[in-house]
Amino acid sequence: MKNLIIIAIIIASGLLMGGVAFAGGEGTSSGVFLTLPSGPVAAALAGSGATAGGPSALYDNPAGLTNVDRVSNELSHAAWLEGLNYDVFSAAVPFGSFDTVAIGVRYMGYGSIDASDNTGFDAGHIAPRDMVVSAGYARAFADGWSAGLAGKYIESRITVSAFALALDGGLQYRQGGLVLGAALTNLGGKLKYVREAYPLPLTLNTGASYRLTPAWTVFAEGDSPRSGLARVGGGAERYFRSGGELEFVGRLGYSSRYSQTGGVNGLSGGIGLVFKSFKFDYAFSTLGELGFTHHFGVGLRWGGPKPANDEEISYMGVIH
Repeated sequence: MKNLIIIAIIIASGLLMGGVAFAGGEGTSSGVFLTLPSGPVAAALAGSGATAGGPSALYDNPAGLTNVDRVSNELSHAAWLEGLNYDVFSAAVPFGSFDTVAIGVRYMGYGSIDASDNTGFDAGHIAPRDMVVSAGYARAFADGWSAGLAGKYIESRITVSAFALALDGGLQYRQGGLVLGAALTNLGGKLKYVREAYPLPLTLNTGASYRLTPAWTVFAEGDSPRSGLARVGGGAERYFRSGGELEFVGRLGYSSRYSQTGGVNGLSGGIGLVFKSFKFDYAFSTLGELGFTHHFGVGLRWGGPKPANDEEISYMGVIH
């Protein structure tokens, strides 16, 4: 009972840090797509990913890359509203027992939009899109600590292009079934469209997860962006092991991110299937009166595991 009380205090502290310590209130920033979930597991658990592990930790908290135990990659696709498509790729390679490097690309397409000139006449179509190319490095230290840093090139295009460079950095602490994490993302310059320049959505993410049993893991996280409202969320995942090599994962979550959209909002869930070194994940999210989003992803890993320093984890779909 004492241990559970301690865990509850830690989780509550993480949520308060995410919701208060960096709150900036309403404002204007660019590159909002940089705050979207990095994959279907993150989307299903309604988390910002401070305690993430696996290749997609490159985007959420680079420190989580140290939990990749062999060469791994992930590819996901999200069907958002009104023809918006969001695609994410990441790959990670561990070196020795302590170091991991990763690369990745994120792409957001907004479909074809009718355009008009300043007189109101038809000017054809435009196809806005956003893209990010990231590269990161993480290192594990003694006593369960790890740290990571990622640099990224951001390009956004409406009718003209804007460019920016930014950094993501984070820390994680792992002890038994407990994971604590904190990450500062989108630290960098501004995206400038002709004369107007807008800051990136600098965000502080904090969170905690705890493996209650070998099958159950619970999560609680909060993030606070430079502009906009702070978010809190939480979730749980349950592993079901078959007698063979097939595993099934069920996930549920809730986030306050879309609480102003009316209707049923903030709920999320999903499933995962793992067979040998291949995995498939699906997630849905409710956006109130705006509808649903659907997120699909696949992952693959190969080669032998890295020597020593391995811990069994589940968050972000890392294969056990």
